[in-house]
Amino acid sequence: MDTGSALVSFGRGAALSGCDGEGISENKLAWQRDCLNPPAAVREATAAYLEAEDAIAAWITDCCARDPNAWSSSTALFGSWSAWATKTGESIGSQKVFSQKLENQAGIMKHSTNAGKGFYGLRIKLIYPD
Repeated sequence: MDTGSALVSFGRGAALSGCDGEGISENKLAWQRDCLNPPAAVREATAAYLEAEDAIAAWITDCCARDPNAWSSSTALFGSWSAWATKTGESIGSQKVFSQKLENQAGIMKHSTNAGKGFYGLRIKLIYPD
């Protein structure tokens, strides 16, 4: 039974189905249309992820200075993020998710010291008043 999968078998005879590359010129557009079309849930999750990453990048631009020698506590960074997010209408989210997003940023490294948990690579330059 063909369930629409791109690959049926690679056994003897290498039978393929769907996006098999057979008749490439004829199937190229179908492959692009059908095999590169993720489900709506995947597209929505990807859009939300990219939007959140853009928000983190915007906060860094507005409120932080990139400095490889600077260390800032997770609490201070999250406080700055929370104030900025509130002022700009972004969802604050949890400190854990925020920290995970920071870890994905180039040049920012998670590091614990005697002072607590934090990150190298960012220095807070703007703190919003309450």
